Amino acid sequence: MRLQSATRVRRPDGRTSSARELAPRPGQRWLGAAEVFKKAGWRGANVVATWERGMKAPWLLLTDQRASLRHCRTYAKRMWTEESFRDDKSSGFHWQKSQVNDPGHALRLLVVMALAMVLAASQGSWLLKAGRRRQLDPHRRRRLSVIQLGLRWLRYESEHGYHNSLQLGRLYLYPK
Repeated sequence: MRLQSATRVRRPDGRTSSARELAPRPGQRWLGAAEVFKKAGWRGANVVATWERGMKAPWLLLTDQRASLRHCRTYAKRMWTEESFRDDKSSGFHWQKSQVNDPGHALRLLVVMALAMVLAASQGSWLLKAGRRRQLDPHRRRRLSVIQLGLRWLRYESEHGYHNSLQLGRLYLYPK
């Protein structure tokens, strides 16, 4: 579970601080047993606070297992999965609007969606690597998933007649 930065944490030595103060600068981390949620009554848990270099803010995680950096990898996968669900449903392919009831039809639609998702991921990855994200997502921090970027790029290219400029010669999924 991700903690808010202002959540109060009491360390084993009795000192209390906000969760954010456990990793106040890039390159710092704190892992260990602690008590959290002062307002609700202190509860024992394990905390992982890490601010990796290049990140805009620390990750402040709470777990009932031994504190370890592997929880960061698990949390990162979870965030990727949630983005993927959003892409499958309301933000991308509108699966919930398909009204498909026949299993065979649903299977064919899922295959087409999977191929479209691979193409969108490829185009979105290329767009990020080429430094062109802000053409479609002008915010300072990225708000669109890689799939959303790819879908918007494909729509833009097709609406403006740039079919020949689409990067369809190879799939670009793993930027170097």
